[in-house]
Amino acid sequence: MTEYERITQSPETLATFLASLPCIEGPWDEEFHKRYCSVCVEPECDRCPNEDFRSNPGWWLTLAAGQAAGMGTHVIDLDTAEVERPLTAEEEKALQKAKTLFRYAIESGNEPGAITIMPMGESAGITLHGESEVRIFIKLLLDSFREAGTAVRNA
Repeated sequence: MTEYERITQSPETLATFLASLPCIEGPWDEEFHKRYCSVCVEPECDRCPNEDFRSNPGWWLTLAAGQAAGMGTHVIDLDTAEVERPLTAEEEKALQKAKTLFRYAIESGNEPGAITIMPMGESAGITLHGESEVRIFIKLLLDSFREAGTAVRNA
């Protein structure tokens, strides 16, 4: 058995070997920073909620090669024939009904760690970067909602 064969017997064996290398950072650290640190709100890394993935080649080895999808992203393979097919009358009716239920769309994936909220059927909206901006936005929405309710009750 060669050394290569020994260290590539399993993903766990390879991960153990990679973790033993005396290097400051590996590609697993870079991917960790892209996926987790870029959207983290913790002021100090000592309280990292994703500590299990930090400096963990085993986690990195489970990722698809060249995977560009970020945390919380779901990749769906679509049949191009199905995408280009016109909607049936029943599907169109269901879509129109859904439009009245959902006034806003939330889009992610355009920028790492960001979401865009826009009115349904529109292309412009507001983009929030990171969890702290989302929390501030939600607080402002709740405050405005409460003020509107107070104004109605006092009228």
